[in-house]
Amino acid sequence: MQKITSRRFAWTLSAIVLFSTGIACKNDSQIETASKPAQPAMTAQPVKPAAPAPAQPATPVAASEITGAWKWSVNAGDSVINHSAKFKQTGQTLGGTWTDSFGDQPVTADIKEGSVKDGQVNFKVTRPSPFGDGSEMTLTFAGKLSAIDKIDGTINVLIPGGEPIPSEWHAIKVKE
Repeated sequence: MQKITSRRFAWTLSAIVLFSTGIACKNDSQIETASKPAQPAMTAQPVKPAAPAPAQPATPVAASEITGAWKWSVNAGDSVINHSAKFKQTGQTLGGTWTDSFGDQPVTADIKEGSVKDGQVNFKVTRPSPFGDGSEMTLTFAGKLSAIDKIDGTINVLIPGGEPIPSEWHAIKVKE
């Protein structure tokens, strides 16, 4: 593949513009008018005003719409871990409970350090490690409301003594 330099790109772009306007370039120093068929004379036509653009909402989703039941799945190597949460929002504070299916038994934990601001959803949960070693795992969720009933984001799982393990999560709001 040939490397394109900024000078070559600029020259190519200039050649395209000049050619499309009826001027052809033979090289950097010669310019001539390309022969183009004569264009018919243009006459003035009345122009209709364009329709106004639809109004965009100031924020993606109303704050009160986070409260409720949500579900999502996270790919973890060869398995899928199902998650759910019952969010309770008060102002910009997010609380509630979270449940996952990782390990032998589902685990439910309180949501900590939860917040909702300008469509950003953030919270943490701490759960016992499913590895039976008595340690705990911290899961940090960060997401963005992309619709009234959808959150897209990343999760970082921190196992003591290890590096955070990132993954994606895509939650949907469900009827209770």
